[in-house]
Amino acid sequence: MSWSAGYFTEEEYIDGYVVEMSPMLLNLNLTIAGFDVGLRHKVGVEDGIRYLELGFGRGTSINIHAATYDGQFVGTDFNPSHAFMARSNMRGGGGNNVVLYDESFDELLARFADEKPQFDYIVFHGIFTWVNRAIQDTMLRIIRQTLKPGGVVYNSYNCYPGWSPKAPARHLFKLFSEHSSGSMLDKIPNMLNFFEAFLKTESAYMKTTPQNQKLLEELKKFTTTDKTSYIAHEYLNAAWDCFWYSDIVARMENMTKCNDACNAKILEHYEDLNISPEGLTFLKSIKNKIFREQLKDFYVNRQFRTDIYQKGHASLNPLEVSQKILNTEFVMIKPLNEFKNKIGTPRGEAELAKEIYDKVLDILTQKSFAPKVVREIFEATQIPFPQLLNALSILVAQGMCLPCQKISTKVKKQADAYNRNLFEQQMFRSSSVFVASPLTGSGIVIPETMQLLIKGYIENRKTQKELSQYIWDIYKPQGRKHVKDGKVLNEDSENIAEIDKMTQDFLNNRLPIFKQLGIC
Repeated sequence: MSWSAGYFTEEEYIDGYVVEMSPMLLNLNLTIAGFDVGLRHKVGVEDGIRYLELGFGRGTSINIHAATYDGQFVGTDFNPSHAFMARSNMRGGGGNNVVLYDESFDELLARFADEKPQFDYIVFHGIFTWVNRAIQDTMLRIIRQTLKPGGVVYNSYNCYPGWSPKAPARHLFKLFSEHSSGSMLDKIPNMLNFFEAFLKTESAYMKTTPQNQKLLEELKKFTTTDKTSYIAHEYLNAAWDCFWYSDIVARMENMTKCNDACNAKILEHYEDLNISPEGLTFLKSIKNKIFREQLKDFYVNRQFRTDIYQKGHASLNPLEVSQKILNTEFVMIKPLNEFKNKIGTPRGEAELAKEIYDKVLDILTQKSFAPKVVREIFEATQIPFPQLLNALSILVAQGMCLPCQKISTKVKKQADAYNRNLFEQQMFRSSSVFVASPLTGSGIVIPETMQLLIKGYIENRKTQKELSQYIWDIYKPQGRKHVKDGKVLNEDSENIAEIDKMTQDFLNNRLPIFKQLGIC
C-alpha cells in the first residue's frame, strides 16, 4: 500500500489554527466543568508542559503553542509537505522546544516505545474521521502509553446525527472521484456539477433530504475561495468515518483509561443557550451522563464534536471553581466596536443583556486594555458570579477576549521570533493570518496588511504617513491589491485610500491591544 494509506495528499490542507487546543483554553473549559488541572489558585498553565499533536497539518497550531508556552512540543504529520512547511514556519519561534516528524502514527508509536515520553496534553483535530479503524486504534495506543495521569486529550471528529443527511452524499462524491480521471482538484468542479444534476432528477433520496441543496451551495462557495483543498480532504479520503459520541467515549475509556470531561466549545457549558426549556426539563430525567450528553447532540443536531478527556481526575467543588476563575485574568483581543450584542445558537440568535455587557466591556477596555482579574470586574460591576462567567464565556466565543497568563522573558522571546518570521513572509506573499500572542498563549487573527503595519511600527515607523507609505512600497511593486466588500480594488488611488484607512484603524484602535497581547 502507498505511504499515504488512502489519505488525500495531492494538495496540502488549508492553513488553520484551533484555539480550543491551546492549553489555556483547555484548562479554562476543564475548570468551568469542575475538573482540577493544576495551578491551585487560578486558571493557567504550568511551566515545563509536554504537549503532543497528532496530524498537525501545516503546523500552525503546534508552532504557535510552542512559541507561547514554556514546555516541550512534539508533533507528527506523515505528509512530508506538511512537515516541511511546519518546520519552515517554526524557525526562530518555538524552534528550540518543538520537534516535528513526518512519521506515521505506527512509526511514532514505535519511536515512543523506545523513548517513553510522558505528555500532559495530547491533541488531534478532525484526524479520527479521516483515518481507518486500525490507525485510530494506533492513536489510542499512543495515548494509553504516553499520557500522564491527570493528562488531557482533545479529540474532535464528525458525528451523528448532524452528518446523517450528508453521509450518503459523501459516498457519492467518493464514487465519482474513483470513476473519473484527472487530478483530484480538477475533479471537484465536475463532481459538484454531477451532484447538482443528480439533485434535479427528483430522487426519493433528495425528497427526504432537502438539506443536500444547502450542502451543494456551501461547497460551491468553497471553490471560489482558497478552500477547494478542504473539499478534497473532508469528502474524498479513502478512509472516512463518522461517529456517535457514546461509541467514542467507550473506546476512549477502554483503550486509553481516559474519561470524558467536557466539550471544548465554551458555550456548551450553558445548556439554556442551546436547548429549549422543554428539552432541558426532559433531559433532567436522564441520569446517565453519557446518555444525557448523547441526547444533547440530537437537540442541536450536532455534526462535529470537540471533546476533552482526562486520564484520571480530581473534582473541584463550586466554591473552588469560582475562586480559581475570580483570580484569573482576561484581556480584550478586538476593539470595542467589533462587539455584537447578539450571538448565534442552535436555537437561533440570542440578544445579549446590554446592561451587563456594557459594564464588563467598560472594565476590560480601561487602562489601555490591560488584562483584568475577574475579581476586579466582579467587584466593580456587582454582577452575580454565574452571570459574569456566562458573559465572559460569550465574549470568548465571540472572539472578543481570552484568558491570559503572565509573559515570561523566555516565552516573549519565542513569540517575538515566531512573529518576526511570519511578518517577513508577509513582505513577499500572503501568509498565515494567525499571530502568536504570548499573553493569551494562542493565535490571534490579524490580516496580512495589519501584520505589516505591526512590522513597520516595530521598525520605528510611528506616523500614519510613514506606515501607509511603508505598506504601499511593499504592495505596489508586487501588484498586490486589496479586496473591499468582495471586490478587488484595481486603481492605485483606491488601494492607497484603503491602506490609509487601515493605518488609521491600526493607530487609533488596535495598537493598544496588540501591545497588551505582547505582539507589538
